[in-house]
Amino acid sequence: MKPALSPTVARAPLPPIARQLAWTEWLLVAAVWLALALTSVGTLADNARHVGVSVVFRDLFVIQIVDWVVWLALLRPLFIILDATPLAPPNRVRHGAMRVVTWLGVAAALAALAFPALVVVAGPLGFTTEVWHTDATTPLGPFLDDVLNAVYPFTAYAVLRRVHRRRLELARAADLERSLLRARLHALDLELRPHFLFNTLNAITALVRSEPAKAERMLVTLADLLRVTLGRTGQEVTVAEELDQLDLYLDIQRVRFRDRLTVKIEVDADVMSAYVPGMILQPLVENALTHGLAPKVGPGTIRVSVDRERDTVVLRVVDDGVGIPAGGPRERTGVGNTRERLRALYGDAHAVTLTSLPAGGTMSEVRLPLRSAPTRTAEFPIPSMAEQPASTREAQPVASAPTR
Repeated sequence: MKPALSPTVARAPLPPIARQLAWTEWLLVAAVWLALALTSVGTLADNARHVGVSVVFRDLFVIQIVDWVVWLALLRPLFIILDATPLAPPNRVRHGAMRVVTWLGVAAALAALAFPALVVVAGPLGFTTEVWHTDATTPLGPFLDDVLNAVYPFTAYAVLRRVHRRRLELARAADLERSLLRARLHALDLELRPHFLFNTLNAITALVRSEPAKAERMLVTLADLLRVTLGRTGQEVTVAEELDQLDLYLDIQRVRFRDRLTVKIEVDADVMSAYVPGMILQPLVENALTHGLAPKVGPGTIRVSVDRERDTVVLRVVDDGVGIPAGGPRERTGVGNTRERLRALYGDAHAVTLTSLPAGGTMSEVRLPLRSAPTRTAEFPIPSMAEQPASTREAQPVASAPTR
C-alpha cells in the first residue's frame, strides 16, 4: 500500500493591484524605471558614435526622460489590463494570448506617443540636427527596444502582485489569530464565572436557614454583579469599572465574613482610566479570602492597591492570613485562569507573582502594560499552546515564589 500523501494547502490567488497600489509603491516603480532610463543614456551615445553620428549627451538625456514619462503614463492602464487577464484556469491560454498582444501593443503605443512628444520638445530645447539620425528619434526605431524593455513593467507587476498576496495572507493570519484568541478568552471567561458563582452560591446556601435576611441580601448583590459582568465576556474595562465590580463582590463577602473582614483600597488617580482585563481583581481577592483569611482565627485585613510605575499598571492584593503553606498547594482555577487570560491578552508583557510575606500573609501582584484603550489581541507575541509543555499549561508561575 502506498503511503497517503499529505494534502497541499492552496495559497490565496494573486490579487488585482492596479487600484490597490499605494503612492509610495508607484513612486518606487517610477524611481527604478528612471534609474534604468538614465543608465541607458551612455549606451545610446556609444551606439550613435559607432555609426558615425555625433550627438549631444543632453539631447539623449532628454530623449530618455520623455521615454520615461510616456512609460509612466502607460503603466497604470497596463496594470489594469494585466489585472483583467490573470493567468489562471479556465482562461489561462486565452489570457496568455491577450497578454502577448498587450506586450506588443504597449511597445507600439510607446513608440507612437514618444516620437510626437520629442518633436514637440525638440524646438524649445534646441535639439541638434544630428540627433534625428539616431534610431532613438525615428517613429519605429525604438519599437524593438521597447518590446524588450516591456519586460521590466511586466516583472514589476508580477513582483508587486506577490507582495500584495503576502500582505493579504499575513492580514488573514492575523485576523484568524485574533478570532482564536477571542474564542480562547471567551472560554477562559466561561470557566471563571461558574467557579466564582459556585463559591458564592455555596456561601449563600450556608445562610439560607440560619440568617435568611443576609442570604437574601447576598442574592440581590450577586444579581447586581452578574448583571454588570455577564455582558462583558472577555472584555477589558477601566480600573474604575473594575473597582465597581470588585465592590459588589466585596459586599457579598462582607455579609459572609461579618466583622472578621476589613478591606482597604488604595488607587492612584493616574490609573483610574487605564484598561485592565475585566474581573482581574476578583479571583485574587477570592484567593486571599478562601486560602488566607477563611482558615485564620480572628479578624483579617485585605489591602487592594492599583498603582502606576512608569508604563506599567501594578495591581496588588495583600492579606494578613495564614500565608502559603510549606510545599505550596497546586494553583487552583481562579489564579490559574487569571494567568491564562493575561497570557492570551499580553503575551510576555505581563507578570503574576504570589509571595509569602515575612510578617505573615500573602501578596498577589499583577503587572500589566499601561493602556489608555483596550488592547488589540495581536499586539503582543502570543505563545501557542502547542509550544507549552503539557505539565505547565494549567499553571505557570512567573516568579519562583511558591503559589497556592
